[in-house]
Amino acid sequence: MHWSAIIFNGSGEFAVLAKPDGQHLPSGEIGPRTVIANECIAAVGLDRANFSPGQPFHLLDVYGRGGRGFTLYFSGQIVGDDDAAKQFAKRVVFLPQSALGSFVPPEVEDALKHVPHPPS
Repeated sequence: MHWSAIIFNGSGEFAVLAKPDGQHLPSGEIGPRTVIANECIAAVGLDRANFSPGQPFHLLDVYGRGGRGFTLYFSGQIVGDDDAAKQFAKRVVFLPQSALGSFVPPEVEDALKHVPHPPS
């Protein structure tokens, strides 16, 4: 299994990492006996305090098929300007929410529309 994080800023843009093979959502593999959400947050160098109470880091959707694996999609809105948030912002590029469809399946994009407190 894998995880991917859709991390929004206060402007409603989402973070992607620039890698040699293109831009990607922050993501990784899920290890055994881990608390997945905490592993995701730690992997990007943040903690739960870096996320808005109105849009906390949470499981948004699970996508995939058994034989080809699953991806757990998490979402949240980063807030604050502490060192962790500043370091995160230096490592990513923020793209407009209209580009999200290039990074996630339509079902995940649709799930974002049903979040009680959608990003602004």
